[in-house]
Amino acid sequence: MSLHNLATVFGPTLLRPSAQGGKLRADQLAAGTVDAMAQAGILYTLLQQRHLAQQLSAHRPHAGNTPQLLD
Repeated sequence: MSLHNLATVFGPTLLRPSAQGGKLRADQLAAGTVDAMAQAGILYTLLQQRHLAQQLSAHRPHAGNTPQLLD
């Protein structure tokens, strides 16, 4: 599953806003839509950063693989 799909599915669940009462139903729907998009964007960014960090660490030379300089 792609990072974007993971963020879209799990973002609103993991980053749920607090419940607010007293708003009109249309206002709640609009606010919920904006919140869900923001939550998915936040989670997508976090997943991208983690994926990039894993890629960089996989390509980093290990201590035993460093070239030795000759004098």
